[in-house]
Amino acid sequence: MSRASLSSAVSDISSGVSSWRIWTALALTDIRTRYRRSLIGQFWITISMGLTIAALAVVYSQIFKISLSVYVPLITVSFICWGLLASFVNDSAMVFLDAEGYIKTSTLAKATFIYRMIARNTIVFAHNLILIPIVMAIFRIVPDWHLLLFIPAFLLVLVNAVWIALILGPIAARFRDMPLMVSSLTQIAFFVSPVMWERKQLSAHGQLLLNANPFAVFLELLREPFLGRAPTAYHWAFAIVLAVAGWAVAILLYSRLRARIAFYL
Repeated sequence: MSRASLSSAVSDISSGVSSWRIWTALALTDIRTRYRRSLIGQFWITISMGLTIAALAVVYSQIFKISLSVYVPLITVSFICWGLLASFVNDSAMVFLDAEGYIKTSTLAKATFIYRMIARNTIVFAHNLILIPIVMAIFRIVPDWHLLLFIPAFLLVLVNAVWIALILGPIAARFRDMPLMVSSLTQIAFFVSPVMWERKQLSAHGQLLLNANPFAVFLELLREPFLGRAPTAYHWAFAIVLAVAGWAVAILLYSRLRARIAFYL
C-alpha cells in the first residue's frame, strides 16, 4: 500500500467531517422523503416504537414474571438502544450502495455518505428517546447522575460506528451478498443479546460468553446509565480497545478500496 493512498483515505475521512452541512441536509432529506405527505411525519418512528414496546412489555413481563414497573423501563431503553446499534450495522453495509447516484456524479468525499448514515440514524434515535422520559414519568423514576455517563458512551458508539461503515461499506459494494449476510447476523445477535432480558438472568458461564458479544457490550454501555447504573470497567475498555483496533484495520482497508468504490457500483 502506497503512502499516497493512505494519505488520500485519511483526507477523504477528514474532508467528510468538514462537509457536515451536506451530510446533515442529506440525512434530514432521507427522513423527510420516507414520511412525505404523512400528517404526523417522522413521529411515526416514535409511535411505532412505542406500540412495539407496549405490546412486548405486556407479554414478556408475564413470561419472565417481572412487574411492569420494572420491565417496561428496561425494555423501553433496551429497544431504543438496540434500534440504534442494529441500524448502524445494517446501514453500514448499504452506505455506498444507497449513495450510488451521488458517488457517480459528484466529487464529494465518500466518507460524507458514511456521516450521512450516522446522522440519519442518530436523528431517528433522538425521536425514540422521547419515549424514555415519558416512561420515567409514568413509573415515577427519577434519573440520577449515572445518566451523564450516556454522553461518553454514545460518543464511543459513534466512533465505532464510523470504522464499521468504513469496512463494511466498500466490501458490500463489491460483494452484494454482504448486506444480506449482515442483516441475518444482526437478527441472530438480537436473540443472543440482552434486549428482552438482563445479564443477571444468565449463569456465570453465560455471562462470560456474553462478554464476547460486541452487540451485548455496546447495548449495556448505552443502556445502563438510563437504568441508574454505571457501565462496568469492562464495557469501557472493550469499547475503547475495539475502537482503536477497528480504526487501524479500517484505515488500511479503506486506503486500498476507496478508489474502487465507484467501479464496484
